[in-house]
Amino acid sequence: MRMILDVTRRLPERPHYTQEELDEISEYAVTSYLTEKHGNALFPICTDDLASLIEVHAEDLDLYADLSQLGSDVEGVTLFNPDGKPSIRIAARLSEAKRENRLRTTLAHELGHALLHNILFERCTGPGLFDDEEVQTDRVQACREGNMLNAGQSDWMEWQAGYVSGAILMPATQVRLVIAHRFPNYIRGGLAACGDLFEAMVGEVQSAFQVSSEAARIRLLKLQVVRDAGLTSTLF
Repeated sequence: MRMILDVTRRLPERPHYTQEELDEISEYAVTSYLTEKHGNALFPICTDDLASLIEVHAEDLDLYADLSQLGSDVEGVTLFNPDGKPSIRIAARLSEAKRENRLRTTLAHELGHALLHNILFERCTGPGLFDDEEVQTDRVQACREGNMLNAGQSDWMEWQAGYVSGAILMPATQVRLVIAHRFPNYIRGGLAACGDLFEAMVGEVQSAFQVSSEAARIRLLKLQVVRDAGLTSTLF
């Protein structure tokens, strides 16, 4: 990682990671936690363990927050804290039946902000509390449904957290093991992201890691297991 100018002007500088660095950070965070807790790292990570992992890296976690004041499509919020760990809020509606994949994606996304971005706000001043009276907008990262998995790269903070979301739920090493086991004759990058074989890969990843088909597709593309020139930038 190196620091570069933040052209969005939110911060003087921002971190620039390779995708390999993001994979390493994410995989270490999730596998070391699971190994310490259970003696080994098995996937899919259960939702309770995912929430508990967040609690290691956050000051507090609210799974039933009312985020409507920030917009109807806001599903998660990270409140950066200059004095310690961040606070994380998850929209209450994600705890409804049949929305567990959205909940898991959002939890992993906010964990990405905690792992990568809270340190950037250490020099901020002011109260930084999230309550009904005031929202400290300079330290609030409101994460919208459409940006959870694959934000545009101009929004570097959301792009990085989205990448970590996929890497926490579907660690690179584990994804490659699944593909190698189920498709032993497949050569990485030898397939375009379409057709029956690709859909079979998506299904295997979806099942192995308890994610949506959309999340599985994006992860296979970003890991360059399959080819798609529009989604495989290696630096951000």
